[in-house]
Amino acid sequence: MSTAFIALGSNLCKPVSQVEKALCAIDKHYLIKLEKVSAFYSSPAIGPGVQPSYCNAVAQISTLLSSEKLLKVLQKVEENQGRQRERKWAARTIDLDILMYDQLSSTCRQLLLPHPRMHKRAFVLKPLSDLLTENFVLRNESISQLLDKCRDKSKVKLIRRYDLKARRSF
Repeated sequence: MSTAFIALGSNLCKPVSQVEKALCAIDKHYLIKLEKVSAFYSSPAIGPGVQPSYCNAVAQISTLLSSEKLLKVLQKVEENQGRQRERKWAARTIDLDILMYDQLSSTCRQLLLPHPRMHKRAFVLKPLSDLLTENFVLRNESISQLLDKCRDKSKVKLIRRYDLKARRSF
């Protein structure tokens, strides 16, 4: 079994519901087990034009899928939820990114691991810090050190905690 961390984000079509729906779809896959989910956070959109705020979260999963096959499963979840890939950083119904997959380091064009920009994004670091211990080291720094040093000073606000046991099914 491998452990992976997945970033989830949505700013269209009831973003909290979109993130919940994606979590349920991920957990329904027979080779994936949803282990933990961070709280849900709101953050301003980064991208072209005026966009609604995002709902962001991070999930920790166990899986028997390879990182490449996991990516394909996540892209299918995005497709099923109406994800459009017309413009970079455009508003979206759901965005799923593999942040880390075990200790794997990959420079494949389709899948860069660990995610090359996660340490620069407060909306990823904050929910990730919900799931990792204070001592977890990434890029030779603890998660709290990365959060403190993060240049992204956008407001990341708690929406609500996620109860894995009481989740709705879609």
